[in-house]
Amino acid sequence: MASKELVFQRDATSEQIKESLQGNQGINKLVFKNCQTLSSDDFTSLVEHINPDVDTLSVHNCQSFNDESAAKISEHCTKLTNISFTGSCWGLSSVGISSFVKNCQSLKHVTVMSTESDDDDNDNESNNNDDDKSWILNDDIFLSFLERTDLVLEHFVLCGFENITSNGLKQFLDHVASNLKTLDLSELHAVTDEIIEGLGDICPNLEDACFSHCKVTDKGVTGFCSKCKTLQSVTFSGCQEISDDSIIALSANCTSLRKVQLGWCVKLTEKSLDALVTNCPNLTSVDMSQCAIRHLPFEYWIIGHFKN
Repeated sequence: MASKELVFQRDATSEQIKESLQGNQGINKLVFKNCQTLSSDDFTSLVEHINPDVDTLSVHNCQSFNDESAAKISEHCTKLTNISFTGSCWGLSSVGISSFVKNCQSLKHVTVMSTESDDDDNDNESNNNDDDKSWILNDDIFLSFLERTDLVLEHFVLCGFENITSNGLKQFLDHVASNLKTLDLSELHAVTDEIIEGLGDICPNLEDACFSHCKVTDKGVTGFCSKCKTLQSVTFSGCQEISDDSIIALSANCTSLRKVQLGWCVKLTEKSLDALVTNCPNLTSVDMSQCAIRHLPFEYWIIGHFKN
């Protein structure tokens, strides 16, 4: 069945959204993006108008979406399988996220990503008053996941939160990782060599992994790829401590790779590119921009899918 998506952006008012929700009860994906005019009470008042069978909820840069909003929606939309909170949602804490984990029994995809706004300049004025606020989450985000013994989590993204600890992250991964196919832990100080080395033992089905701007070294990367051999896509962009040894090991162990992103890995040379091309016949995309490559062989240009 085709996905039916309803998106609300920027200046959409509560009344406009209610009217649209009432007229589109067949939707299964609901998106709120940069809804700066909505208050927390507005979000709560919308709940009764949402199709309870919706399976995907995405909230981006909605500072007024808070724990109460999360509790109400999760109680109403218990069939949610995919939740995503991105940008700056500083009204939402671990308490609100736990509401979805507890109430939505079929949850499979969870994205929680703190990023700087990438929106038009038109939004800057509305955000000026909130410049001194930041979205802060800590290890409490993991507690509700640890309480679920029946959770089958396939996709997990947690990015940009400096208060997450390595111990908390490891305990969480040990509990949920057996079914993970996609994992993105970009810009987490908690990601260490020990963390990614351990993934090989607990993530037998991992196909897509992203560790952008994490402080990992050759030790962690080589240990990780020696066991995670089902990888089809991997990102180490901005991991400036890894060398050609990591990528040579990656290419030798993960021969099914189709997409590799290594931008700003400043120690990587032509040796890494040569190993990937030689050992990974299914490659469709390689990004080695801002690496230490000084000469790209002509035959690689003919392939036509390398970015440097």
